[in-house]
This record gives sequence, C-alpha cells and structure tokens, in this order.
Amino acid sequence: MSVDRAKRSSKGKPKPVEAPVTEPNSQSTETLMETLAGRHLVEKDVQTTLESHPAYRFSDLVVHRISDGVCLTGVVDVNDDAPDVEAVAQQISGVERVLNQLVTCGKGRVR
Repeated sequence: MSVDRAKRSSKGKPKPVEAPVTEPNSQSTETLMETLAGRHLVEKDVQTTLESHPAYRFSDLVVHRISDGVCLTGVVDVNDDAPDVEAVAQQISGVERVLNQLVTCGKGRVR
C-alpha cells in the first residue's frame, strides 16, 4: 500500500489546504472604502432625486445598488403626467439599469 493511500484511508478525508494569511494592504483597503462610498453616493443621489421630484410621492422608498444600476422598492403615488421613474433614475451618473419593484397606489401609475 502506498503512503498516500494509507494517509487517505486512515484519516477518511483529505487534509484541507490552508490559505496563507496576509496582512491587509492599506491601499486595497482604501480602494474598497472608496468603492463602497461611491456606491452609497449613487443610492443617495437616486433617492434624493426621486423624493424631491414633484410628480412623485413616496412612502418607504429604498434604493439598492445592483450591477450597472439600482433597484427601487417602496410605495409611490404618481401624477398622471409623471415621467417614467426609470428615466429619472437613469439621469444619475452610474445608473444604466433600473429594476423597478415599486408598488403604486392612488390614481397614478408607474410606467
């Protein structure tokens, strides 16, 4: 019996490989913090823009960053002549895609 087979059969499972421990790189930490801050700014910009728009009345608007854009959740009442929520959100730098999960109440509707 070979040594490898003996090791495997006596232990039952292969030994896990441990990743080397490295010290955090201050430059990579700063880059990560800048990235997270930038994502948060996009969310806040979209939320502020939508909540200040005169055609919309939001209740519990939540904006989450997704790949290439944002996801909108909450409840909204809109005027009949209101622009598309997606079009308004896409005016913000960094927002190419809008996943609209808003629930509409009242006379208006989200397009």
